[in-house]
Amino acid sequence: MVTSEIVPTREDLNVTRLVIAVHGIGSQFRYATVQAVARRFAAYCRAPITQPLGVFHPAKLITSPASPELGAYLFNPPVAYAKDFVGFGFAEVFWADIPERAADTKNTTEESKAWAQTLVERVRALDQSGTGGSSNLIDYKKASAVVEVMISTIKVLENLLFIAKKAGLFEFNLGQLLTDFLGDVQIVADFKDYGGDIFERFAVTMRHLVRRMPNVEKIYIIAHSEGTVV
Repeated sequence: MVTSEIVPTREDLNVTRLVIAVHGIGSQFRYATVQAVARRFAAYCRAPITQPLGVFHPAKLITSPASPELGAYLFNPPVAYAKDFVGFGFAEVFWADIPERAADTKNTTEESKAWAQTLVERVRALDQSGTGGSSNLIDYKKASAVVEVMISTIKVLENLLFIAKKAGLFEFNLGQLLTDFLGDVQIVADFKDYGGDIFERFAVTMRHLVRRMPNVEKIYIIAHSEGTVV
């Protein structure tokens, strides 16, 4: 059932401490990050790690595309740990679908090697704006050379992988891997439209979770990689 209303369930009302997981860059499965976090809590409590991915999916979703996540998995700690972990719920802010939309256009994010070339000059500009002149702490000429070598290495690897594919040895899409990972960084760091959608997703999801679980007293955010920036 799909609904636009946020109606707390009995489990939602029992959540007093909410753990929210925020995933990092790259291809992601919805709720896989919060599943991993919950399993670490369960392992600490010496509880069986039996939570399949499906149990983290809420019974009802909202129609807003800005925040598909709603509800939390209520942790049931063993008696020995009940005092410390009773009332813990686990939820997730999922944003991987937003950079995926940008990647699907095939014409939005900058080619990874070209984008890498802009990084050194941007850092140099920030350095000069803060000190009135270039700092002696960073060798920008050397840094630029290192980036160029990295780019050249990627080009060589792409050529070798192309030859391996033509020879029928194996196929590995390095360019797509770079797009999946560095593309996410570009989206968050540089794109006001897609990046703004990600930040809005986080804010809206948080608001919906708090409305859904009105008895929450504390919120803990566990973020990984680019999720920390988000």
